[in-house]
Amino acid sequence: MSEENVEVVRRAITAFIEGNYERLIDLSDPQIEYDVSRTSPESRVARGPEEVLAVLQEWVDTRGTTTKWS
Repeated sequence: MSEENVEVVRRAITAFIEGNYERLIDLSDPQIEYDVSRTSPESRVARGPEEVLAVLQEWVDTRGTTTKWS
């Protein structure tokens, strides 16, 4: 893996930890997929930035945590 890719992954992990999910999506491929089929009662694969953000927002809402939306 190139150093550039390593840095992108580091920034993405930091964004996730900080709850900055929009930044996480900005760092992701436009064709991002997030498979929650094994961990969600709705058993689905979110495809694209909007669906992934919606899944992350649902996850945050069910846990009563706060986010740092950009």
